[in-house]
Amino acid sequence: MKNLLLIIFLSLVAFSCKKDNYLVYDSADRIQFGPDIAYIYQSNAMLFDTLKSQTFYYYADEVKTDTVFFDIYAIGGPKDFDRSFKLQQVLLNGMDNAVPGQHYVAFDDANMQDDYLFKAGEVHKKIPIVLLRDPSMKTKSFVLKFNVVANENFQLGETSNIWRKVIMTDRLSKPDNWTSSVNNVYLGEYSVRKHRFIIEVSGQKWDFDFIKLMIAEPTLLDYYKSVFKIALIEYNKNNPIMLDENGVEVKFP
Repeated sequence: MKNLLLIIFLSLVAFSCKKDNYLVYDSADRIQFGPDIAYIYQSNAMLFDTLKSQTFYYYADEVKTDTVFFDIYAIGGPKDFDRSFKLQQVLLNGMDNAVPGQHYVAFDDANMQDDYLFKAGEVHKKIPIVLLRDPSMKTKSFVLKFNVVANENFQLGETSNIWRKVIMTDRLSKPDNWTSSVNNVYLGEYSVRKHRFIIEVSGQKWDFDFIKLMIAEPTLLDYYKSVFKIALIEYNKNNPIMLDENGVEVKFP
């Protein structure tokens, strides 16, 4: 029943497309990214997960790979045969672009081809992007933007949903869910120095997963905010005022 509802929904997506921002439905099989299947029926969720940030910072030195997943959908209904699709990197001007084979497993790697395939009957799957831990990530963040490309099985879906992006590093970096609401109420503006400080004080990672748990437990998040404010007061009593990497004083709301 769940698969049937998903197929009906994807068909409605195709029928409801409009000119300019969306495609005119023409019965062609199309492919595009989308949100996690749990959010597929929410119209405001279609652009969820366009960007994901991943860091090796928390991992032991022997961990050399990591994987992020993106949801992709076949529009036009299931077929009774397997259908392959292709991904292609898009190089961004003025950015440190990830290098295939150095920062991520190349999309044309033979070991990845089974992952870029809708099996018979499938209209949705999660595709893995395998990241490679490279020494250059200790000093830089690298960006991997990629598009799904048309092939013999699929034409392209909506232009706003044919791309995704990953930012990868081996440094402490801002979790995707350290958002403006977290800034304003609990932790204040993000900085690497503040991030490192709250990790030291709490003994917790304060990565995406931990912040997700804290957002679901606002009382506990309030407690941590109090702990951090007291710890910062004590630090500033015994040391020069704590400044972040940009020379701005570290503060909590």
